Amino acid sequence: MVNGGFEVGTPGWRTNDSSTQELAVVSGGHSGRHAVELTTNRKQTAVLNDELNTVRSTKAGTRYTVSAWVRTDTPGISGQVRVREEQGDVPLTGSSFNLTDTNWTKIAFDVTAAYNCSSMDLNILAWDLAPGQFLQVDDVSMQEVPAGAPTPAPAPTSGTVFGSSLGQSSSGGTREEALAREECRFGSLGIVRLFDDALPSSWSSLETFKGRSLVISFRPPPADVLAGKYDAALLAWFKTAPRDQETYWSYVHEPEAEIAQGKFTAAAYRAAWQHIARLEDQADNEHLHSTLILMGWTVNPASKLNWKDYYPGADYINVLAWDPYNDAGSVAGPSTYPDPAKVYRDVVAVSKGAGKPFGIAETGSRLIPSDPSGAGRGAWLTKVGKYLKDNNALFVAYWDSAVKIGDYRLTDAPSAAAWRKLVSG
Repeated sequence: MVNGGFEVGTPGWRTNDSSTQELAVVSGGHSGRHAVELTTNRKQTAVLNDELNTVRSTKAGTRYTVSAWVRTDTPGISGQVRVREEQGDVPLTGSSFNLTDTNWTKIAFDVTAAYNCSSMDLNILAWDLAPGQFLQVDDVSMQEVPAGAPTPAPAPTSGTVFGSSLGQSSSGGTREEALAREECRFGSLGIVRLFDDALPSSWSSLETFKGRSLVISFRPPPADVLAGKYDAALLAWFKTAPRDQETYWSYVHEPEAEIAQGKFTAAAYRAAWQHIARLEDQADNEHLHSTLILMGWTVNPASKLNWKDYYPGADYINVLAWDPYNDAGSVAGPSTYPDPAKVYRDVVAVSKGAGKPFGIAETGSRLIPSDPSGAGRGAWLTKVGKYLKDNNALFVAYWDSAVKIGDYRLTDAPSAAAWRKLVSG
């Protein structure tokens, strides 16, 4: 990159809005003597942009390794390093980050040119950066990969990753059989949603899911967690977790109903979360992500609930995840496929307001009466995927299951084809 180490100031770089965003060179970079610091005078997504694209004439099929080092003194900042090929309808390629400490963090991924004679535009974003916060960047690089070099597995955090739950309860079979059934319809899943009733499944039993990101939840009682009953087992699970696979782990997903029923208190739930998160810290594995999963309904003003009642604090949660549905509560089922913003905007707004990256751990819609073929649902799923990608969701897992209230499975051809396209990228 032009001046990728910022040793000569900021030449070669700009912000996307010089009236509200500022670049300044600061001492003490990742390497060398300097780094660049991105700040803003109002809360917004701030962007560091290369003024002149380093790669200005691509050859289709050429692969590049992109990397940058980022840090902050105000942990909780999240963002993305991304590249856009400036020709045709080529999806953005990028890797998201969430800075939970003040150390330098390397962000790296590969991108392959789809066209001849196009250029590659690189941006580094800090989502919802607020006055008083900053993002420092250093050692930005885009290197051509020699022909014949092995192709790495796609980075799980590169853009929005799509997948599904396994639907075992409604479709039967083992986890392995359920995975094969899902991937027969949707292709290789980017992310798989798994549920455990007590402690998390052993890693040896999860070998089938290698190469896919996981959202996995488990639910030992808060009282037992706080008594230390599972400390040894949980610590061993965290310490033996893969270091080449993104794992979004969650403790008691959707706790709202159980707390309302008096099974345990919100205070005990938050304390148990903190207890488990401290165990995870001892594993020192950057591919483990503590993920609070709440109902999408919880952030709807009509619910009269406060999502912060279940939030153990920014220091203990890396990712906020949600389970929003199209009319999940009615027996009759939905009558329309609404604008995706109506279903997802509240969870997006709350996540960004909290300064956390977000994911969709469950979502779905039953067919509406006027759409027996599923063509309408297929079109709606395509819009949902675009909306969530545009809002930088880390992952989206479809709830491919049938429950007492109705059937959410994508068994019709149009819906299955739409989801397959999203899963494939």
